Amino acid sequence: MKPETVKSLQNLIASGLLVKGEIFSEYNITHMNELKIIYDVLFNAKDFDTFYKTAAWARQNLNCALYVNALYMAIQHRKDTEILSIPAPYELLPNYFIDQYVIIQAAKFFEKDYSNLVVRNETIHNEGNSYIIDANYTGLFYDNDDESKLAYFREDVGLNSYYYLMKLRMAPWFNDNVNDKFGENMFQMMKQFIARYNLERYANGLPAVDSITWDTPVNVPYNPMLMYSNGVEFGHRTSSIELSENENVQQLQTIENNIAAVVDHLHQRGYNKTHILNHLMEIMVTGDKSYETLARKLLGKNAPNNGQTSVLDHYMTSLRDPIFWNINTKIVTIVDEALKLLPTYTKNELFFPGVEIINIDVKKIITAYDYFTLDVTDALKTEETGFRIKIGQPRLNHKQFTLKVNISSLVSQKGMMKIYLGPQIMPGELAIKKHLFMLLDICQVNLKVGTNIITRTPENMDLFSEDFNMLNTLQKNVENAEFGLDSLPPKTILSQVGFPSRLMLPKGTAQGLPLQLFVFIAPYIKAGIDESYSTNNFKFNTAILSPGYPLDLNIQDQQLFQLPNALIKYITVVQKGEGKVENYGGPGITRSWYITNTYDSSARPNYPTKNQQYGNKKEYSSKSYEIRDTLNDFKSDQENIESDYNTIYREHNESNLRMNYKGNNYSPKREPYDYKAKKAEYEKKDYAAKRNFTKYHTITNNENNIVESTTATDIISSSENDLYDIFNNLLPKKSYQENDTRNETEIAKTRNTQEDFSGYAVTSSISNA
Repeated sequence: MKPETVKSLQNLIASGLLVKGEIFSEYNITHMNELKIIYDVLFNAKDFDTFYKTAAWARQNLNCALYVNALYMAIQHRKDTEILSIPAPYELLPNYFIDQYVIIQAAKFFEKDYSNLVVRNETIHNEGNSYIIDANYTGLFYDNDDESKLAYFREDVGLNSYYYLMKLRMAPWFNDNVNDKFGENMFQMMKQFIARYNLERYANGLPAVDSITWDTPVNVPYNPMLMYSNGVEFGHRTSSIELSENENVQQLQTIENNIAAVVDHLHQRGYNKTHILNHLMEIMVTGDKSYETLARKLLGKNAPNNGQTSVLDHYMTSLRDPIFWNINTKIVTIVDEALKLLPTYTKNELFFPGVEIINIDVKKIITAYDYFTLDVTDALKTEETGFRIKIGQPRLNHKQFTLKVNISSLVSQKGMMKIYLGPQIMPGELAIKKHLFMLLDICQVNLKVGTNIITRTPENMDLFSEDFNMLNTLQKNVENAEFGLDSLPPKTILSQVGFPSRLMLPKGTAQGLPLQLFVFIAPYIKAGIDESYSTNNFKFNTAILSPGYPLDLNIQDQQLFQLPNALIKYITVVQKGEGKVENYGGPGITRSWYITNTYDSSARPNYPTKNQQYGNKKEYSSKSYEIRDTLNDFKSDQENIESDYNTIYREHNESNLRMNYKGNNYSPKREPYDYKAKKAEYEKKDYAAKRNFTKYHTITNNENNIVESTTATDIISSSENDLYDIFNNLLPKKSYQENDTRNETEIAKTRNTQEDFSGYAVTSSISNA
């Protein structure tokens, strides 16, 4: 362990640790300073035994919430803990996730006097050696324009756990390297949450979430109905908040008005998008006096300075409050507007020569509520008991579905496929409504010559994770493994902390919720100027490393839909069952969900559980958005690429790869590519000569038949303006030679195709928005 780490811990102990029972907040600077010291001690432990002993000491001496945060954080970053199975946060601290009245009922089971046990509306039932208590979603007391319809989503225990663990993984002190993609990943996560939330609002007939307006009172009452372990209730809002004369509001407005100037200044000084977003996220999100921190403290409760903490003061509970989504939307909107000052993607960063998406096939997609239980026995019990206490809630889920993408390719090559999901919008609106689209999947595809069918299912969409195993199940697995009865399946930490798989789709409707998929195949290589990812004559397409590519910068519909490697598919999602969350009763209920106000345990939805559905899920060593270890693949394939890549431009003008973009019609109208008809022609080509960088084309001068040649090296070393001349010269300019054996119809057809392609194959860099 580093000497400075030990010294920091000694100083912390001497000055006094955070008292047990005191409320810990990630937005308290003093608390976060202590958390960083404890994290450093756990992370820098020289081996696992030292780490284990340090964690055991911390459990006995530290504040409970601080200890849990430090342990989760260290486990996510240490190398020797990367395949540990971790318990669910909602089973360690269930009072941060479940209605306080349900927690009180559960705690009464461990009292010796069972006469105090209160059973209302048959919400408690017995299954084997377990008692199950049905729990309400909160936020039932205020009308709030039907915002409470979305409580099942905002208060989902899996979704709140994911946000909590990701925020710990992106703690402020990890943004210390200007070259890391900390800012890009943080911003992408925020955009993903907003896009997914808006999809759920769209499914419930609600408009997209609005951002905060500081010059009008904020009227979003909310009572989380949660309590801390010491019995203190979370702070809440019961009336509107007046903001006009608050000094923090002036500071927030100052930040808003200057973000665009910051981006422009950094861009003019040569900073790229990665560097700029690192700076912006510190200003807007991670700094001690960041925009988000000020807004959370200002809006979390009626009286910001009354000392009471609210759900906005904790990572675990932030998503529950409707106003969190207004704050998040405001930040995303501000940053997105500022990023419009940056240049957009160029044509050679988007166009994938020789690759065309033919079709997207999607079978029937069904969503439904299923009954989910979480075990709170270990969190609440004071001594060993012969029974378990579980809490049950209906949670949104989906049936198994499959996406099949039909892709044709002229050569064998690698690509990156991204699938976005969004509401069904009018043709021509994707560019202005791209913020409504959520990244559903990202994967590498190995394309062969001809037709490729890429199949994607929820199991191999590695941005998502299934539910955590119950803590009791983990304990049994460990005990069985010790006796050799069963081995624990190795699962990486990152494979356990993804976005909840059950929430990848919005709730459907009985008639079918209209949605659309946007599929994009990105090239790994491009002709470019930057030498940093060079593999001889080809450049690595660094644009694909951006988590939000290709929808994160200002872009026009024509830039995407004139490309054969992009396609839209309309789909529908059907909700099975009544499509409603029922109210389970409980004290103080004055309003019911939709129709009923009681719960019949025998009428619980009987949908197949997904607990074991993902048992054979492929494990991934990393779930980050960055594409890793690709350069070695390019080097191994370089010989094939060099032999075929220059063929694409000459042969592309004879193909029928066209995306028919006319007016507002997005429908793909493409003729299937006849590979069999071209087979003989390909076999006659002299590929060996092309490996030696022979002539791309021959320009025959009418007078002296002077022959000019252009190589791939010329293309790479040329400036953007020179690329116009080079690529225009790649197409024959003169009439065909006298000994051309083709008939006049074929010659005329080829000449027309060449004229069309001359303006299509290459363009200059797209101008700034």
